[in-house]
Amino acid sequence: MPLLPISLIEIDEFCISKMCDKEDSEKTSYPSLSRCLLAIIYDSILLIPVLMTTSLITLLFCAAISGLNSEGNLAMQIPVFLRQLIIALTIFFFFSWFWIKNGQTLGMQAWRIKLVSTNGKNISLKQASMRLVGAVISAGFFGLGYLWVLLEAKNHSWHDLISKTRLILLPKTDSRKSSN
Repeated sequence: MPLLPISLIEIDEFCISKMCDKEDSEKTSYPSLSRCLLAIIYDSILLIPVLMTTSLITLLFCAAISGLNSEGNLAMQIPVFLRQLIIALTIFFFFSWFWIKNGQTLGMQAWRIKLVSTNGKNISLKQASMRLVGAVISAGFFGLGYLWVLLEAKNHSWHDLISKTRLILLPKTDSRKSSN
């Protein structure tokens, strides 16, 4: 008995049929798995100081409420679920803001990857939410959702299929200008 009521093959076939027409698919390049993983690593390195800053603000807020004279570890006075919620919301806002704004996080910009909706436009807040939930699911199944790009013709991961988005590889731009 399958874990999900609909098989991933059915989702894959449906999404491929709805993704784009033939002309569009011939012009579009898709990033490799290694390029995507490098962008994830880059974004993770950038996310660490953001999470540290958020934690500092949370601790300062807790200190202001409880007073600096409180005994014990200040961080332990914040309930675990609240700390986890703050971290999850920080990660959500980090990725959602970049994706909705221009379709690229800083790591994606460095590796020339852009996230677009299946119609080629910027994604919505709902799609960003679905993509983040899908990414957690993809990672939760031992990374199979990420490895799915190796089996799929247009390099769609599970979270691409769930959120009706796709990653495209942007062409190289010649940053060297002639100074003549």
